[in-house]
Amino acid sequence: TSFNSGRESYVDVGSVRHASIDETATGRMLGEEFNERGVSGLALCVIHEPANIALSERCDGFEATYDGDVERFSVADSGTADLAATADVIAERLGSDSEPVGAVVTLNAVISLAARDAVAAAGSEATIGTFDRTPEVLQAIVAGEILLAINTREYNQAYYIMAATLHTWIAWNTFLERFGVNPTHIVGTSAMIFDTQLFTAENSGSFARLSQSFGESNP
Repeated sequence: TSFNSGRESYVDVGSVRHASIDETATGRMLGEEFNERGVSGLALCVIHEPANIALSERCDGFEATYDGDVERFSVADSGTADLAATADVIAERLGSDSEPVGAVVTLNAVISLAARDAVAAAGSEATIGTFDRTPEVLQAIVAGEILLAINTREYNQAYYIMAATLHTWIAWNTFLERFGVNPTHIVGTSAMIFDTQLFTAENSGSFARLSQSFGESNP
């Protein structure tokens, strides 16, 4: 079983169950949201991990719908391991003499916080949109530091695939022992595609309070 990246190739690598969002479609959704909210100018699509197909697909979708130009900007050398260095790299780009940046798209919640710090450090007015969220990201949206976040339901994906793995393991052993039949020959392979959820200033406050009441770091 598998989840997150690789929806197009999960069968090729031997997985019989897969859970994910449609990464490209979600990128398109972000581009459309930016257009509707008047975001314009060059957008940086910040890549924090090399060779991660899901990140490329998100940028592909965003680039397909966003009305402005898109620059894929790598922070893979520091990534999530050194957020201060990642913020510095983004701030340096924002403050450079090259084409001004109107928007920053981050593909991970903690990278969006580094981008927020970079925008402040560079004195930039770039708008930030991100994939995934934490309570701190939701609070930043309420504060107007980040425009929006798209919940990719990564925890739902993980829960579903663990439950599916257990179910498949039980079925596998039962069918093989009792009938000598591989259950995948009966039920086949399948992928579950999760819907995404948009967090904006209008709904982020209530979700942030809910997460705090449950003492969770990720609602």
